[in-house]
Amino acid sequence: MCDVQEVQEELRRRREERSSLQEQCKRLEARRRHADRSLSAMEVELAKQREEHSHAQLLKQEVVRDTAATQEQLNENSELLSLLSERVEETKKHLQTLQQELSVSIQQQQQQQRAEHLQELDRQAARAGLDDVNAAVCQLEDRGRRLTEQQLQLNQRQEELWEREKRLLHKEEGLKQQEEGLKQQEEELKQQEQEEGLKQQEEELKQQEEGLKQQEEELKQQEEGLKQQEERAKTAGGGAKTTGGLVRSDRRGATKQT
Repeated sequence: MCDVQEVQEELRRRREERSSLQEQCKRLEARRRHADRSLSAMEVELAKQREEHSHAQLLKQEVVRDTAATQEQLNENSELLSLLSERVEETKKHLQTLQQELSVSIQQQQQQQRAEHLQELDRQAARAGLDDVNAAVCQLEDRGRRLTEQQLQLNQRQEELWEREKRLLHKEEGLKQQEEGLKQQEEELKQQEQEEGLKQQEEELKQQEEGLKQQEEELKQQEEGLKQQEERAKTAGGGAKTTGGLVRSDRRGATKQT
């Protein structure tokens, strides 16, 4: 009877161990599923971080292209401004030369005409009487009026030349303002590059990606450990079944002896 009680106690203990092992297997299975879900979530997060990294790279490339285009436009405008400045200087010199030539030519014409008129008056006065002198004076006055008109035309032409020079100067100032605006835009772009926000985001994304890889490796190691524990638990459950069979055989032998 004592042997039977010991066998029953052993069976009860083995059943409890088996139940405990089954419960442990269930917990291990639940942990494995949780680890699978965590790994899937980590993979989704890693894909999201990679997409953000790609987007940051595209933004960086766009900034570089915009900077290059702005620099190219600034160079073109600088070249255009230099050409216009050279043309303005050439136009100024040409206008000054024309003005001097016109002034000299008019003065020479006036002096020559006055000398001719005086000579003509002297000849007419010597050759004719007072009437001829009066006629010569009228002619001289007419020529004086024509010279005055020519002087007015010259003055008008000088004013037109000055107006043209003012327009060229105004255009030159507008180009300088455009150049200053482009330089300011270039400085703003350089400041944006100096802030290196995109580089910092890139470094953070790399660090996050490395952390996710490490977590993924840890989860894989945990999953392998869970699988090994599950295999050991299944092996232990098989041993319990074998022990139960042996106990039942001993029990039958004891009954036959009785």
